[in-house]
Formats: sequence, structure tokens, C-alpha cells
Amino acid sequence: MNHIKNILNDTNTYGVDFNFIIDENNNYVGGTTTGDETESELKMVYDNLDRMGWIKKYNEPTEISFLDFGEKHFGFPSIDLYFDVNGERDDDNTPICTIDKEFLQELGF
Repeated sequence: MNHIKNILNDTNTYGVDFNFIIDENNNYVGGTTTGDETESELKMVYDNLDRMGWIKKYNEPTEISFLDFGEKHFGFPSIDLYFDVNGERDDDNTPICTIDKEFLQELGF
């Protein structure tokens, strides 16, 4: 099962890959995932990332990629948020978060 709730399981081999689309007013429009998260779960993750201060505001249509690096930080998976605006990607590897139990709780899982 490809789901963020299971990312900390020892048997996880798939990582996490979400994409969020926001409009020029910084409102969530939709999302996709390689996992089995529902649209409401994707919106919840986006809303919580925004509440936590991880979503940059460009005031332009933006695609945000939430990607598992496949790297470990203190034994936990780490992720990056990439922001695509007007065909240009902000891929400076920031911000980087560590996905641990506390982070998942803040995301609502």
C-alpha cells in the first residue's frame, strides 16, 4: 500500500510522491499522488504543510512536488518541496523536512 501513513514501516520501499497545484491566489486547486491517498487526504496534507509554514507563496499558479529523497536523516526519511512557477523549478533542496512520527501527527495522520 503506497501511503504516507506507512512510510516509517521497515518494509516501505516506495517512498512518497505528491503533487499539489495552487492558483495565483495561493489556493489549493488539486493534487495527485503515486500512492493511494484520497483527494481529501492530499488537501489535508497541503493545508497542514501550509499551516506549518512550508508552502512558499508566489501569487502565481504553482505546482508543488513533495518528494521523498530516499535518504535518511537520523534514521528517518527526509523530504523536499519543489516549487514550479512559470516552467522554472525552485530546486535548491530547501526546505528539507524529516518525516518522523511527530511530523506525521502534524500532517494529520
